[in-house]
Amino acid sequence: MKKIIYILIIGLLPTTHLLSQCCPYLNDFEILPANPTSNDTLYLISDVTTPNLGWYLGHELMSNDTAIVVEACFYWTPATALQDFRDTINLGVKEPGIYNLQYIAYQSDSSSVCYPIGGNSHAFDFEVTVIDPIFPAYESFDINYYPNPVVDKVDIVSHQMIDRIELFDSQGKLVLSEYKVDKLQHTIDLTNMPSGMYFLRLRNKNNEKRIEKLIK
Repeated sequence: MKKIIYILIIGLLPTTHLLSQCCPYLNDFEILPANPTSNDTLYLISDVTTPNLGWYLGHELMSNDTAIVVEACFYWTPATALQDFRDTINLGVKEPGIYNLQYIAYQSDSSSVCYPIGGNSHAFDFEVTVIDPIFPAYESFDINYYPNPVVDKVDIVSHQMIDRIELFDSQGKLVLSEYKVDKLQHTIDLTNMPSGMYFLRLRNKNNEKRIEKLIK
């Protein structure tokens, strides 16, 4: 199966490198969780706008020690209207250290394969630490939960009766709680929750705990 993007980059680009004045427009970038540890799966949330509708052709991810490069490609139509693209990219689990991430957004003159005719780039640093500053990890009973990242609802399945479900934001604030659940399977609704990192804490009838991280 052929890859969508056919781009060769030799080495890593400088920390700040503007490929052209326009386009696409790079609006916002966020690493989740906000304070990642070496136990976390990291996600890059990107917010990009094209000036003439169109669509997202795909991305490639390259990593070399503490340097990470994400190449994304966008095609747009002759229509004169802005089109926003918000994407969640799985960066995987990283060792402790300071990382430099370079996001490059290319403009393509092909609607199916990335043939760059311009673009923009943005770079920033983030740190991965050893200790989770919010909650320790508990894995005293088995559960499955999906999907993650969450769009609106997350389904939780356990082999032991779930007694209590609590949801905390990235700062450790309790934002949702359900007691006396008494189910092996349960669904929680995050539709009205803002995008970000959450901690899901469950207890069973034996007061055993399980903590997992959710991305919305």
